[in-house]
Amino acid sequence: DQIESGNSHYNICEAFRFEGLLDVSILNDCLNDIIRRHDIFRTVYLNDGDEPYQSVLEHDVFTMSEIDLS
Repeated sequence: DQIESGNSHYNICEAFRFEGLLDVSILNDCLNDIIRRHDIFRTVYLNDGDEPYQSVLEHDVFTMSEIDLS
């Protein structure tokens, strides 16, 4: 939004439906592996006043929140 104010082209929404039993700890481990392996999931876009630039962050452990909606 800072690059093109009001433009939603950079937003990508996804929803997933899981059926059956879900092992949350395994899902959390899998997501951490993906984040660790792929820089794009750790990339932030910064602006120093002149031009935006990207910076890849070190991997920090991701912990997923679990909410029981039943």
